[in-house]
Amino acid sequence: MDELNLIELIKNMDKKLEEKYFNIDSLSKNNLRQLIQKNIGPIISFDKMSTKALKTITDRGGIFAVDGSSNTYGGNFPHYMDLYQATCLKSIKKEENTILVDGYIPLLDEEIDPLIDKDDKNLREKKLADLEVLAAIEGINKSVPKILLMDGSLIRYEILAKNHWDKLKDICLERNIMIAGIIEDIKTSIIYTLLKESNEINFETIFYDREILFNLLDYGEAIIIEDLNRGKSKYGLNSSFIRSSKSPTVIGVDVLEEQYKNLGDMISLILSITDENGRGIPLLMDLVDEQTRISDGMIKELLKTHMDVKFYEKLFNAQRYKRGF
Repeated sequence: MDELNLIELIKNMDKKLEEKYFNIDSLSKNNLRQLIQKNIGPIISFDKMSTKALKTITDRGGIFAVDGSSNTYGGNFPHYMDLYQATCLKSIKKEENTILVDGYIPLLDEEIDPLIDKDDKNLREKKLADLEVLAAIEGINKSVPKILLMDGSLIRYEILAKNHWDKLKDICLERNIMIAGIIEDIKTSIIYTLLKESNEINFETIFYDREILFNLLDYGEAIIIEDLNRGKSKYGLNSSFIRSSKSPTVIGVDVLEEQYKNLGDMISLILSITDENGRGIPLLMDLVDEQTRISDGMIKELLKTHMDVKFYEKLFNAQRYKRGF
């Protein structure tokens, strides 16, 4: 390892980051908050939900949480296997939850030419989104909750799992199930885009919501985005950013436009079921993630134990797995 050159490279990247963020960091916190409230939507402080309101949710079916996981084992295309798992969590008891699994091996796909690399990330994302929505549908058909929390932005299901997603939405609206997407890893640039279009800022370099909102909100505060007929609203969704813990980062929350009037209640609920000293994610989402995750060790052990050794060695045991260091 050329440590000296790596150190110099990191120092150079640090300098470039300092230059990039100088403009946004030079705005005062109050000034940026005022610009957001003027051009994007109000910043509102929410309280945790009352014990009585939480009991009402419990009495009416409680809260279900949905998450999915995938993992790949093997070498390069087409010699690998994808495994997918999605869970609709109803209880801490795993046997009471709805769990669906799926898999994909390019070598078994007759529509793929093994001589052409079609290792498609979009295919994997679609399969996982489909499985998550199907798990949600099966789970709420078994037992109707009051609240359904989905992992990530709801727009992912609208784009990647349209048919199943439309069915899930219809069921939730018909049965009065409040559905919300909980977004931990925010990748959007909504605030920068809207402020730039309003001519309030003239920065040429794009800034993402994650960095603009870092330590901008107080605990319990949320920005209600009033982005009508654009962005996620074109897909029938409304969004907000919430500082749901004392960590300086925010999370995103999507709801259906038909349930927008209940967004405030959803924010209060999220504050109630989230550790204020944690990273801001509702505890149920961490629990369903733990129950769903397919680890590297798990997929390897499953293949070694339940697949004929001749296929395991010939097709999936990549050379990199045999390194002694």
